[in-house]
Amino acid sequence: MVVTVLASGARGDPGGNPGDGDAKYALGARLRGVWVTPAMLAPFVQTTSGLQSIAGGAEFIVRHPTYDVVTSLDLTFVSLADGNYLGNGHDATQDTHYVQFGGFGQLTFLSADVSIIGHHAFNRWFELRYGAGVGLGLVLGDVHSINDGRQCTAQNYSDTTKCYPHTPDGTVDIPLGRADTEAKLRATEKAGSIDLADDPHRHVSDNKPPVMIVINVQVGMRFKVHRHLAFDVDVGFRDAIFFGGAFHVLF
Repeated sequence: MVVTVLASGARGDPGGNPGDGDAKYALGARLRGVWVTPAMLAPFVQTTSGLQSIAGGAEFIVRHPTYDVVTSLDLTFVSLADGNYLGNGHDATQDTHYVQFGGFGQLTFLSADVSIIGHHAFNRWFELRYGAGVGLGLVLGDVHSINDGRQCTAQNYSDTTKCYPHTPDGTVDIPLGRADTEAKLRATEKAGSIDLADDPHRHVSDNKPPVMIVINVQVGMRFKVHRHLAFDVDVGFRDAIFFGGAFHVLF
């Protein structure tokens, strides 16, 4: 009996991960909900707009006794709500902008990162996971922006019924959120024009960063449903708050 027990234990991971056997690698697919709140944007810009969207990704994992090296490729749909934005320290009467991010899927964040994820197995089917990593990402798609009028203030900038594109002479007057708003915004577009509070022109914003650094911090749990199959549940921050799950095939 002793020999049988020792032989069985020898097939486990020497770093405390029984049940993985000789698995040194894993491939996985994940799905996450992602959130960015207005409070998270507050250090940079004042807005009531936030992100609530989904992200999908693929992972390649190199297993070690006490940690994993996880390389991931991720596609996040940047579904921010259209709204007014005012940069911190900027004059609301001059620099409040109505920003449009487009419909779902028109703006995406394609990124890759490498993370070191520590793990501790409590038994053959349950594992605690925690770690962090860094990477780079590309913001794909266009963001449109137009200057709001001088009637905007630090108090009403977030109210699109009061703060919207409007010129002193009344030639441009575009209350937001109405049936004819998009047609009126499109009519202001003019190549090479300068977008000002007194002369608004909707344009593709050049404030969208072409490349962003990815910072990933996460903690989660792994449930080993089979010697070569595991299901993860994770929560953390990857340039946005996330919560989701992943399936992994270990081999």
